[in-house]
Amino acid sequence: MLPTEFTEHSELVPISEIVEQISPIADTAYDWKQRKNVYSKVDLDRMTLCTYSKAAYIIRGETIHSLFSIQVDNETQNISSDKLSLLQEEFKYVRVLIIDEFSMMPQKMFGVVDIRLRIIKADDRYFGGLSIFLVGDPGQLLPVCGAPLYYNKSNKPNNLDGFKAYSQFKIVVKLEVERQKTSNDIRQQKFIELLPRCRNGENTVEDWQLLLENSVSPTNIQKFSDATKLFFENDKVDTYNNQKLSYNLNLTKRLPSDQCNGLSNQLYISINSQITLTSNLWTSKGLVNSANGIIKDIIVLDDFVHGDIPMA
Repeated sequence: MLPTEFTEHSELVPISEIVEQISPIADTAYDWKQRKNVYSKVDLDRMTLCTYSKAAYIIRGETIHSLFSIQVDNETQNISSDKLSLLQEEFKYVRVLIIDEFSMMPQKMFGVVDIRLRIIKADDRYFGGLSIFLVGDPGQLLPVCGAPLYYNKSNKPNNLDGFKAYSQFKIVVKLEVERQKTSNDIRQQKFIELLPRCRNGENTVEDWQLLLENSVSPTNIQKFSDATKLFFENDKVDTYNNQKLSYNLNLTKRLPSDQCNGLSNQLYISINSQITLTSNLWTSKGLVNSANGIIKDIIVLDDFVHGDIPMA
């Protein structure tokens, strides 16, 4: 549902619309005032959300799970009264909600968001009467372990709620985003031409051969020595990480952890070792799940002993 428009009696009428664009920056890629009469009479507050933390950081927004207190392991859990009061205050003047990267939002979560907003706004209309922009490229990644919003064969309550809510969107606005289309580098030019074919499922044998040029082989494996590697088994992950740490001349620390989320309860680190976060620590500062970084220093107390957790 979209920018709220005004009737002759200045009543707010939410309408449905999808902004389809190939750009992660929702706020800068769309002129929110371009529609006739939108925001012409009042400056409506808006809130920007995204399904995943990295994208939320880029658009200076929040993740859907965080804002609405949606538990990863129990998405339908009722919201607490304290959290509800905080959300009602936060949404007091919000009339427009922008959801970026909507192609990756599971149908079930969309249904939960609809219900949450109805409760927060004390309004039984879809999304509590808010206007909602869905922004993104439906040709990109689908939801992980979930049905896409348009899936029409669901039989679970929250999925059905999500499909009904998505069915309210009747208008699609397609934005043409100009990007580099030519290059003096032949291989780069081929890659530029490959991208839209990959998106539309129209790949050629030549595309496949181009991608294979960057695959690992016994003759070029050293080229990927600093690349992040994926393994199917945790034991192989531990073995590889320990090997990399053993090459580091800086002191390696072993830190116990009681918040391991199914991972090993021992963490080996050293200065200059590469790390990847596995949870959202500070979204507004970019410390989010899957963010990569390098340990520059380890700060400990004066009475530090082996096994203690450092200050920073």
